[in-house]
Amino acid sequence: MNRIQFAVVLAIASTAAIAAKAPNDLVVQGYSTSAVSQGQMTTAQGAQAINDAAASAVIGALQTRFEGTSVQFRLGEVLSERASLRDIALHGTGEIRLDAADTWLPISFDALYDTDTQTVQSPSITLGAQHAARRDAKLPLAGLQARVDKAISTEFGSQKVTFDLAHASVIGGDGQRVIVEGNGVAMFDGEGKEAVSVQGIFDTRSGRWIDASYEFGLVAAPAFIASR
Repeated sequence: MNRIQFAVVLAIASTAAIAAKAPNDLVVQGYSTSAVSQGQMTTAQGAQAINDAAASAVIGALQTRFEGTSVQFRLGEVLSERASLRDIALHGTGEIRLDAADTWLPISFDALYDTDTQTVQSPSITLGAQHAARRDAKLPLAGLQARVDKAISTEFGSQKVTFDLAHASVIGGDGQRVIVEGNGVAMFDGEGKEAVSVQGIFDTRSGRWIDASYEFGLVAAPAFIASR
């Protein structure tokens, strides 16, 4: 496994127009402008190309997640491993800052780098924890459930599906925004149920959820301590 280190701060502004599109309908692709020959990805120039494409893709993915919010992204460390003759699997870390807050929030991401096209498509981004999970009974979890329910229903528009949020806990924040992680069940009409893990960000100043994402399949986590 190659270890690639790269630090950069990139500002994103006026994201509302892109964020208005449903994430499930949008393919995000990050490009590298570095001219690198195929098979030369272990060079310093190759490492730069990987980082350029990864950062660009993460920025695009963040633009689909935060509606009307100014976001700064700082790329940290990227680990790479050959996945096939053409693709390199990436696992990276970084930090985001919302609306120039004092606190940077950690994130991690996974993606594939295509060595032929020097592109990274639609990275999977996970918000990182800053402290131990805790309960916060004041959070309007019904709003998080409604956003995830709408997103899943949009993805599976041809069939009836409902989402029920079972548990949620606070795993971080920057003083104004709270990061929540939880789990629930998606119920497909006549086709059974699927476990779903969710993450969301609640803005305490505006009183609204500014982010809600989900994945099918439940990721092991510490005990969830707040429930609906």
